[in-house]
Amino acid sequence: MTKYSDNSFEERNFENKQDQADFRMQQMLQEKGFVRGVTESQLEKYPHITGSYQKIGTDPKDGFVPRFYDVRKVLLIPDYVIYPREGVKVFLSEVKGTNKLKEDDFNSLVELNIKAEDFNNTGYSNGVNMEVGLWYFANPSKNKIGKYYSYPTIEKQWMSNDNWKVYEGEKDMNGNPKRYKEMNWKL
Repeated sequence: MTKYSDNSFEERNFENKQDQADFRMQQMLQEKGFVRGVTESQLEKYPHITGSYQKIGTDPKDGFVPRFYDVRKVLLIPDYVIYPREGVKVFLSEVKGTNKLKEDDFNSLVELNIKAEDFNNTGYSNGVNMEVGLWYFANPSKNKIGKYYSYPTIEKQWMSNDNWKVYEGEKDMNGNPKRYKEMNWKL
């Protein structure tokens, strides 16, 4: 029996209608009291709201963008922006339902982290820092339990792992097989 994570891009993204990791992410945020699209003034007005979040990354199952693999070379955005009530950090978070991290996805995290650190080191941040990370929701899973990994943790695991694998049948923009590493993510 073929594991879901071994399926092609089309099989993983169009044969089923819901991205389970993304669905679990939204469930978890809502359960923790986060509300999608809440403004800072609304956070002040309604003390029962834990924070605000917005899904800004595209998803093949919900908002497919043709040639997104090319678009993302220019447009660098995370899956989610999460702003807790305390307002001292803004989390720029990716969401994964598998422990297979593509080389291209890791490189995007590196770029995003460089931009976040540059922002944090300016005088414009007004005491609010950006933090890059990733929420992992094991697939298949029917619960809302995920685990957050900060960029430094991801980078450390990535650099210590020399075991490259390839997605058969998927190519990068240069026609090379897409490479990934299986990360040691646990819930």
